[in-house]
Amino acid sequence: MKIVVYGLGVSALAALSSLKDKAKSVSVVNAGPIENWQNTALSISCDFSLYSEEDSSKPFLEADYIILSPGIPRDIKYLDKAHRAGVKIISEVEYAFMNSDVPVIAVTGSNGKTTTSTMIADSLKAFGKNVFLGGNIGHAYSEIIGQSFDFAVIELSSFQLESIFTLKPIISVITNITPNHMERYQSFEDYKEAKKNIFKNQDRGSVVITGVDLDTDLNQIQITPLKGFSFKHSKLVGEHNKLNFFCANEVCKQLCPNYSADKFQAFINDFRAPKYRLEFKGEFDGVEFYNDSKSTNIESTLKAVDAFPKAKDLTLIIGGKLRQDNVDEFKVLESKNISQIIAFGESALNLSKVLDVTRFDTLHDVFKSFEKKSNKIILFSPGFPSFDQFKSFEHRGDEFNSLLAKFYNKLIK
Repeated sequence: MKIVVYGLGVSALAALSSLKDKAKSVSVVNAGPIENWQNTALSISCDFSLYSEEDSSKPFLEADYIILSPGIPRDIKYLDKAHRAGVKIISEVEYAFMNSDVPVIAVTGSNGKTTTSTMIADSLKAFGKNVFLGGNIGHAYSEIIGQSFDFAVIELSSFQLESIFTLKPIISVITNITPNHMERYQSFEDYKEAKKNIFKNQDRGSVVITGVDLDTDLNQIQITPLKGFSFKHSKLVGEHNKLNFFCANEVCKQLCPNYSADKFQAFINDFRAPKYRLEFKGEFDGVEFYNDSKSTNIESTLKAVDAFPKAKDLTLIIGGKLRQDNVDEFKVLESKNISQIIAFGESALNLSKVLDVTRFDTLHDVFKSFEKKSNKIILFSPGFPSFDQFKSFEHRGDEFNSLLAKFYNKLIK
């Protein structure tokens, strides 16, 4: 069998690592001259056949499978002939599922999927299960190949779900679907259809936990705020986290014979937010700081703001790479409990045309402007992708933490 791995992102490299024993039947295609690839593929095996995109026609047409990195759209010109010739183009997620027999709980959504995925994995662990957590979070799904677990909780983006053919979760979760990644999709409907691929292979009557109405005969469990539990000792802020806890609770009730409400209550009390998801960083000089760098759209920023309905002095920091010139959707922030909005990065100028904002070029400039005033909350919830100034939302979140440590002389974990 001849396999081509297209792209050298984290997930593709994980797939390549699992294919190293079949190196002579595996080709790698990537953008740019091969000598500029930083030896990432070569570090796994020197026997892979390497091709630049411009020279990819032959390996693509001869392939049985093309494993596509999620950042590469299916309809780009280099894939066109292979697609029309009937070559199977699959995602790394599909490849991993084909090569692992670990039951999958799959999670997607426009917002909340990382926190929900982490909650589900950690709550299953609290009930004694051996759980792999990966996909669009932390570990690439292909890292599971050859390993044994009770369950795999896999977070899936719409990009990963575009090339799904056999993936069959035992439970699927759709937290919500709101307009996102419109730079990739021709319409909101196209984006929704990609998301709904998550349950297309599930058996009739099996479970989908959903925050949206779906046209399916699966057993739909509608997401509502979790009731019957106390959140007094929870370390998470925001009503939206009661929705995320609901999903985890339902999965545990479905899959854990030793489920008990008391044990799930203990889990609620102990669970901490994943890194850069409305993460409390501490109180310094009377100012509370929250790092929500994962926020890349207005819906996630609104949820973060709504987590502080009674704050007397809330400063919101937004900004990042523009998806489109029109940022009118951010006008809704005017009606929220916000004392000051600070905008930085590529989107700052456009935001200043629709909102009363204080503009800065960089996060460093933002921190230089802070007055050390007590009884204040500073919420970093950008609402835009990070790629104007950062490699990723993690890189952006790291920078926020580093600046916080620098300007307040504190060690930030």
